[in-house]
Amino acid sequence: MKKIIFLVAFGLAFIATTAQTNNQKGDFASLAIDSRNGEQYGWAINYTTQSDADARAKKECERNGGNKCQIVLRFKGGCGAYVVERGNPNLYGWGTADTRQEAEQIAKNEAQIQGGNNLVVRAWGCNDNPLEESEYFSPDSNGVFLFHLYPNSEKKQCFITNPIYQPNVAKKMNDKWVWNYNAKEILYPKAKKFLDLVTEKLYGYLGDLKEKAINQKPNWEGLNEIANQNYALDYSHSERKESMERSIQKIIDHYKNEGYTVEIIPVD
Repeated sequence: MKKIIFLVAFGLAFIATTAQTNNQKGDFASLAIDSRNGEQYGWAINYTTQSDADARAKKECERNGGNKCQIVLRFKGGCGAYVVERGNPNLYGWGTADTRQEAEQIAKNEAQIQGGNNLVVRAWGCNDNPLEESEYFSPDSNGVFLFHLYPNSEKKQCFITNPIYQPNVAKKMNDKWVWNYNAKEILYPKAKKFLDLVTEKLYGYLGDLKEKAINQKPNWEGLNEIANQNYALDYSHSERKESMERSIQKIIDHYKNEGYTVEIIPVD
């Protein structure tokens, strides 16, 4: 059975320890992090149920000094990795893949998006079997579902996007979700793309009107989960997406009932 390795830095010294794992060969793994301090975390791998892996990860996090430990990553099979920025443990990333090296690279990429440039792998672990399924869970997935909406009452046209999932744009402060410092930088281009496409469809070659629309300030936040604190702590990524899809469908139905034509605008 593979073991998970913790590398903890104290000054210039590194101390390697192993996390306790289940004696049975299971496929489930969990990572727990103290929501206030990414330096305090706990791992669990090779568990036969996800709930057992969750419980062990939280326990290990608490043993490492955490007191607000929450599950931030669950994966079945394969490997997971957790990286942090040296000197700033609240800037971190994680990833899952079939190999340790791939998982570490994904974790580093995630942290770099948030501004990390001096990263260290704090922990990694591999289950005995290949990766089957991996999913980011709230509350600390840092990801937000949102969509953009643009109704035009004069032309009775409504433009809307499908659910957009953007990782690494949120954080939790004082039990409330807020935007990360880099959220606007990440989300603004998609909002601008949506507005540009809508402008083209509404005004086409009409110079003055088109120019006026182009000069509008895009609502980069869109309609999102943070706006109403609609993060369900026990909901999975897929369940949150389904909830957002239901909200979008209600809006589409509303505008259609008001006599609008509705067009879905894809924004990648």
